[in-house]
Amino acid sequence: MGRRIAAIIRHGDYHQTPSAPSALQPYPLNTTGEQQAQAAATTINTLLSDHPWQLVSTIDCSQPLRGWQTADIIATALSTNSEESIKVESFDALAER
Repeated sequence: MGRRIAAIIRHGDYHQTPSAPSALQPYPLNTTGEQQAQAAATTINTLLSDHPWQLVSTIDCSQPLRGWQTADIIATALSTNSEESIKVESFDALAER
């Protein structure tokens, strides 16, 4: 079996209410955050084309909306260049505390 490489990607930018813990904020990505997620997908696609790496078919993400949206944007972009659809699975254990 080959070496496994994991990428840890933080969610994109979102509207953050001042003086409230970010873990408790339910807001979606803003336009900048959506662009950041798309840029992350572009970077991953570039790395995949430059190296003999194989992409797994699932992206794990945290459950807050901004985390799921970031993963979904990346999965959608990666699926266009993949033989199979990339799915997103969210886990509470990946949320900040």
